[in-house]
Amino acid sequence: MKVFSDYHHSGLYFSFHLLFEERLGWELYRPIGMEWFPQWWDIAKPYGQNESTAKQYLEIRDSEPFYAPTDGSPVLNSIVDRKPEHYVIEEIAHGYRQKAMTFQQFLDTDIDIIVASLPDHWVTYTKLRDMYKPKAKVICQSGNIFWENEELIRSGTVKNLMASTKAFPVPEGVNAVSYHQEQPVIPYKTIKKTMNISSYVHLLPLPGLYEEYSKALPQYNWRAYGAGCPNGLIHKLSDLYQNIQDSDWVYNVKPRGDGYGWVWHSAFMLGRPVITNASDYRDKLGGELFEDGITGIDLEKGTVQENALLIKNLCDNDWIQKMGDKARERWEQVVNYDAEFWVLQKFLERLI
Repeated sequence: MKVFSDYHHSGLYFSFHLLFEERLGWELYRPIGMEWFPQWWDIAKPYGQNESTAKQYLEIRDSEPFYAPTDGSPVLNSIVDRKPEHYVIEEIAHGYRQKAMTFQQFLDTDIDIIVASLPDHWVTYTKLRDMYKPKAKVICQSGNIFWENEELIRSGTVKNLMASTKAFPVPEGVNAVSYHQEQPVIPYKTIKKTMNISSYVHLLPLPGLYEEYSKALPQYNWRAYGAGCPNGLIHKLSDLYQNIQDSDWVYNVKPRGDGYGWVWHSAFMLGRPVITNASDYRDKLGGELFEDGITGIDLEKGTVQENALLIKNLCDNDWIQKMGDKARERWEQVVNYDAEFWVLQKFLERLI
């Protein structure tokens, strides 16, 4: 089976690689080449169809240096081989190789499944299928549920919904599955008491709140990683995992939360309690992992001074280690990739 998918989030696409290529033994392809833009590539829409965004994801250069993103993130099209049917890309963040197709290569290939992981692409890729690959099935993947997603589902645009969100009602006749995006799992290591509190959310939402807590807890090393953050980007997943393990807490404040949340799930998988505004994740998939005082701290329960004292006392009394144990334990109770793979197989067998 040949699967063609858009590519906008490296973690999400890596989960597709783990599902379609590693577990199922199929072939996964993504777009490359500026011919996709703008008609069949909508990732730049929120940025005014900025051509530099399209180049970051699509541009082909015959030799190094490859196109370097202006935000300092890893090169996305590090080409290591060119085949008649696709390009081979060295993916830096997760350490594997991707297959990428120009628009012409896509036209020349029999595609069985098209995956659209953005609401704009739910529409665009359905048109792409109808025009060029009428036998292919379209999967609409959702990592976030907002009103525009729900409208497209209700309107009948979506036939096959693959949602890494908390399960929600869908209209009759929609083939749907709720699941967790798979990511590498590594053994749990106990908290080292490094006095590090780390954030990994791009652009550091609510920076004033972060500053308040860093001032209230000056004995801790406060670190904020990500695009537009004071400590810069962490390019490789292995380095991110190591950084989280070198932290006592993961500070994760993200208004509106995530439908999934790679950092959020990574923190629990690695057994690091979170400091958060619990309402960001309430009624979302990630919310199933959080329990105030057990697997993390809800900042909305107290004042800055009260919460700072609580965090200090938890560390001083070694309760934080028990919280780390509980965070990993909760993740193991909630997330089971092998069991979900069986459910995903059934979903794929039912594609409309």
